[in-house]
Amino acid sequence: MRYGIARTTLLLFLMTLAPHYGTAQSCQLFAAALEVVGAKPDSTILVDRTAMGVPAFAFMAFSDLYRGDTALARRMEPALRTLNATRVPIPACLSDSLGWHTITDSTLVAFFSLPEKRWVAFRSSYPATPKFAILSRPIIVGDTATVFVAIASGDVEGRGLIVRLLRDAAGRWFKHSEVQLWVS
Repeated sequence: MRYGIARTTLLLFLMTLAPHYGTAQSCQLFAAALEVVGAKPDSTILVDRTAMGVPAFAFMAFSDLYRGDTALARRMEPALRTLNATRVPIPACLSDSLGWHTITDSTLVAFFSLPEKRWVAFRSSYPATPKFAILSRPIIVGDTATVFVAIASGDVEGRGLIVRLLRDAAGRWFKHSEVQLWVS
């Protein structure tokens, strides 16, 4: 227990030392994370604030299912949860420059509050974007970023991942590893 707290504290401290990249860089990072789950601006609407967790209101059922780099989950999940305890708006460049449309949590919850309508209500209001995605605030240390990303598209069609991304010499982010935390 004590070791886990010390490791999380160290990670959060290292995040404060990590260089802060410009808005364009963070948008490229988020776009790369969204690509990992198959989210695209023309078919997916993005929750307007960072979060980490399961949007249980949108599913009939979900399960914890650690699949992939479980060492990544053990190391980074506590730090990501701590960092994302406070939600912040996603960078405006995602909608301004990259074409993402956003939605508030309260609007989403309203669609799913009536069990008989749920996804039908969401899709009738957003026919061009029949899925929604969630992003966390990333942990960036040097040229490595770790972020939580989730996508939902039906009563039992969704998943949430922790993704580790690396930045190449040209400044592009690409997936290094992932671990699936939950599936619906």
